[in-house]
Amino acid sequence: AEVGASSVTDYTVTYTAAGTLNGGKVSLDIPTGWTTAVGLKDADGIDIANDLINTATVIVSTTGTLNDADEDGDVVEHLVYAGRTVTATLATLSATQTVSFLIKNVQAPTLVSIDIADTTGTTAGRLTADAIDGTNFVVSSSATVAAPTAIRDVDSNLVSPSVTVRTAAAGTGTAALTTAVTILQGGGDPGTITIRFTPAADMLPGSTVAVTVPTGWTAPVAADADNNPAGELLFATTVGTDGRAAAVANQVTNVTTAISANTVTATLGEDDVIDENSRFDFSFLATTAPTTPGVYPFVVSSGGVAVGDPINISVSKSGPGSGALTTTVSPDPVRANASDQTVTFTYTAAETMTSGAVRVTLPTGWTAPKEDTDVDIDNLAVDVSGDYDSVTLSAEGQTIVVSSIALTRGQTTMFKWTGAVQNTAGSVSLVSQSKLTS
Repeated sequence: AEVGASSVTDYTVTYTAAGTLNGGKVSLDIPTGWTTAVGLKDADGIDIANDLINTATVIVSTTGTLNDADEDGDVVEHLVYAGRTVTATLATLSATQTVSFLIKNVQAPTLVSIDIADTTGTTAGRLTADAIDGTNFVVSSSATVAAPTAIRDVDSNLVSPSVTVRTAAAGTGTAALTTAVTILQGGGDPGTITIRFTPAADMLPGSTVAVTVPTGWTAPVAADADNNPAGELLFATTVGTDGRAAAVANQVTNVTTAISANTVTATLGEDDVIDENSRFDFSFLATTAPTTPGVYPFVVSSGGVAVGDPINISVSKSGPGSGALTTTVSPDPVRANASDQTVTFTYTAAETMTSGAVRVTLPTGWTAPKEDTDVDIDNLAVDVSGDYDSVTLSAEGQTIVVSSIALTRGQTTMFKWTGAVQNTAGSVSLVSQSKLTS
């Protein structure tokens, strides 16, 4: 069998008896580096730790019968979980009958299987060879209560099933924005946008990583001599240290990049090898944001499959009304006629604000805002948090007004309202406005 490095799947290992094993044992060793229980929970909904070998992670079944009780009626342990080994004690097992081990949610190692017999070939050749033996899931048996021994052929070679770990599965890895803000005004220059891809495991020659720039942004173009074309793309890799104790080494010397429409694809070339300590950095220079407000997804993929959620950059309108306002509520959900409801507002600037302001109008039926100095235990408390000493807070009827705000793009200010909401259920809108200067 072959799997992608770091991929998660279920495995079934089946032992077929060649003779009678009444009162005997069959065991399975889960190899080091293969973790179980990834994402599994126990009956109470608690996460089961990796490497935990138990009845929830390895399920044993047989067409014979498991030992249940001795002739005196005392319970005999018919399944033993010890370390990375599970052992089944059998009451009866005839020739051709089977014992099966279902191992749930197994995560393969991050290291690709290597051809240990080839000590002189290239790194890539040793990692991509067809004759790699893989890792054995060792099955042992005994016809008595004695400890089982590994099954071997007439030449004393292990005959247990093996799994070969190949290049990281498509769609694995992580992607993050390392430079540039996540919000800006329409038509603005975000500066250099750098998106970093980190492999989940070993990637071999032919592996690809791609970034698709959303429609409306300057399309990427190859770098050229003047070093400043609109939307110029620069591609770089930063290589870390491989974890194989020098058995093989990372190397990225033959990477090629190609641009098709809005997608940039990097392909590892001959003899190129990287692992989870490596980085792909895609940097975009001098690009221009769309003029239409919205959320624009930059999609990162490995092996042609998207890696997690897109990296979103928000574009707001420019000038008055720019920026973004988010809210959190406590308690959540909001219930009709709640008398102690708190709403926290976070405003993020999309462009520079000098003595700017943000206004939020509360729905009819909600407690009218009051300034902190107007203490009223039956009403509300509104306050501003952050390092912006110049910010002032006031109230106009149902409207909270935060003024004298000085922010640069990407900076935030936060304020809270606490009070009662209307006594009828339904959706409501909190209308917000902003301006850049007084």
